Amino acid sequence: MLLYTENHNQSISGGRSFAEILYGQTLEQSPVMNDLLLRGCSLHKMIRLITYSISGRAYLNFMGNEFGHPKVISYLRGPFLFIFNFHPTNSYERYSVGVEEAGEYQVILNSDEKKYSGQGSIGQDQYFRKTISRRVDGMRNCIEVPLPSRSAQVYKLTRILRV
Repeated sequence: MLLYTENHNQSISGGRSFAEILYGQTLEQSPVMNDLLLRGCSLHKMIRLITYSISGRAYLNFMGNEFGHPKVISYLRGPFLFIFNFHPTNSYERYSVGVEEAGEYQVILNSDEKKYSGQGSIGQDQYFRKTISRRVDGMRNCIEVPLPSRSAQVYKLTRILRV
């Protein structure tokens, strides 16, 4: 699999690189710069994860500013549910995501964990989610998940419930 994460401007015309845009060009220590660095790190982790998990074939795709739009993106890959909140400030306590299979889902990756330099907004007691029998996103069931801003989570279907 060939994966490439870079911005169009840098690769075509030699403009600022992806890292320069995300992290800034100055090493000045200030609360504003620390926040920009945290924002850049959060987005970089999320962009790499979405690139690795959504791809499947070798191709080069030039994108515009899709990652700059504050939209939630979710998709299924086998037993894994990927959820991304790219919004810079809006967090959700109970965001509904549609799933077809009724059961229990467990967080196996949370980019907001402290060990990944995240904020640690989601407690370990929130890592297990049971489906609710309610149609969401065209699916028969849904799970309600906490979704901090600038974070990505991967859930795994750990137990199927037959109704």
